[in-house]
Amino acid sequence: MLLLFAFGLGSGGFDVAMNAEAVAVEREMGKPIMPSFHGFFSLGGLAGALNGSLVAGAGIRPVLHVALTCAAGFALVWFAARAMLPTHATHSPDEQHQGFRLPHGVLLLLGLLAALALVSEGAMYDWSTLYMSQELASPASIAALGYAAFSGAMAAGRFGGDWLRGRLGASLTLQLSTWLTGAAMLLTLLIGERWAAIGGFALVGLGLSNVIPVLFSAAARVPGVSPASGIAGVSGIGYLGFMCGPPLIGAIAEHSSLSSGLLVVAFFAVLVALLTPHAMHGIARPDAARVPH
Repeated sequence: MLLLFAFGLGSGGFDVAMNAEAVAVEREMGKPIMPSFHGFFSLGGLAGALNGSLVAGAGIRPVLHVALTCAAGFALVWFAARAMLPTHATHSPDEQHQGFRLPHGVLLLLGLLAALALVSEGAMYDWSTLYMSQELASPASIAALGYAAFSGAMAAGRFGGDWLRGRLGASLTLQLSTWLTGAAMLLTLLIGERWAAIGGFALVGLGLSNVIPVLFSAAARVPGVSPASGIAGVSGIGYLGFMCGPPLIGAIAEHSSLSSGLLVVAFFAVLVALLTPHAMHGIARPDAARVPH
């Protein structure tokens, strides 16, 4: 338990550092590229899952598997860190030495939106396959397709997110994405048919794909707050939703049904859509925050 706690601390710091660097690169380039970073994150998760399946099938002991994975990960991080931008390029000297502060104002609102979105993501990770098998009586081979459709659409949506945000802006991208998420989930639950659910889960993945990347990018552009501090504050609140969402849906499912529990995804998506204009007001576009050479 202690080692897992330490692993969680390291993963959280790593997550903030990666996103802060992505924001710095985004500023230097003067165009939105955060969704593509998260798209590669999704591809990495897919590659890791496939690798784990192959390693388990080959009979390699978990201890050796973890040791080799750690060694490869350390080498990759060391190589990537050498190409990172210098610290002074990410924010002004006044912002550079900011420590962690409890989020308030617009950062708090962005964090709440992230929490609502991550409740929905966590629900899809933990409950989509069970919904397919339990509520729609799907065999295991078909039930797994619901989650696969969600993950594949999320990765694809993130790679197209740069183009979408560059043309529509962050606020409208968030609103359209979350309206799509809410409508897709609601129709999926109303239709209640396995193949419609697979298509519906794909649309939910497409809708959710750019919500967290856009919110993290916005958190790094809040005036007077360093990128790392903004991302840390928003992600700290957001991941509470990722942690608490699945048990919330499970509790609703226990007292009613899993279909009723998954209505939370649609409800929270609509909340994000309605609150987005207030959260994004006054936050500069990425190209407006470009660091001069």
